[in-house]
Amino acid sequence: MIEYYETYLKRLNRFGTDYQSRVEGARQYSFLRYVNKSIYKVTFTDSNGIEVTGTFEPYKQDETETLHNLLVPVQYSWPGGTVFEIRGKKWMIVYQKEAIAKGYNKFIMLKMSHEIKWKNRKGEEQTSPAYYYGPMTEKIYDMLKTYLKGVIYKESNKYTHLVMPRTEEIMRADYLEIEDEAFSVFGYDKVSTQGVMYVTLNERHLADGTEPPKAPEPTEEEPEPDTSDFFWFNGK
Repeated sequence: MIEYYETYLKRLNRFGTDYQSRVEGARQYSFLRYVNKSIYKVTFTDSNGIEVTGTFEPYKQDETETLHNLLVPVQYSWPGGTVFEIRGKKWMIVYQKEAIAKGYNKFIMLKMSHEIKWKNRKGEEQTSPAYYYGPMTEKIYDMLKTYLKGVIYKESNKYTHLVMPRTEEIMRADYLEIEDEAFSVFGYDKVSTQGVMYVTLNERHLADGTEPPKAPEPTEEEPEPDTSDFFWFNGK
């Protein structure tokens, strides 16, 4: 009889010694079973070099597959702005959605579309992954607003935008290059979403490092040379 009772206790306490821990343990176990059977199962290495297994599921309303849901066991948690490489692409955590009670942590992930480069005010080369889009893509913007209700970033729809990990190395009027295009920073928001930065850009000419042509100097033979072709350089 004692053996049966001990077996009963082991089964009862399989996921914990009290009601709350048993419920949580059962939900975590259920999630792990779900992961192993899911067609969205994925394994990746996190920012600490730890191999993590979870599910990586497309956001149901996003036909462009720019947003995904990352579900992982509750022991894994990372701040917004953390970037992982998943299935050969870089993805950034935009927001952690509360789901611990369900036995897992859920993160809203944004696919990084470009690698941007610029120089900080000290002249040091900087690079960062970013999600880049032209005049605000309403669908993506609306989906982000769904999750990021506290976002105060409401720049005009006529500009180019970046969503990227927060950095203190970008300032207003900084010159950025994205592939073969150049931009200057018009404005940014570093406070609405922890670890994430929203940047507004203005297009400008690509700087190739060459000096602009100089207007001809006056000489004895030609004291007033024709400088009409250099209007944009000398402002006259």
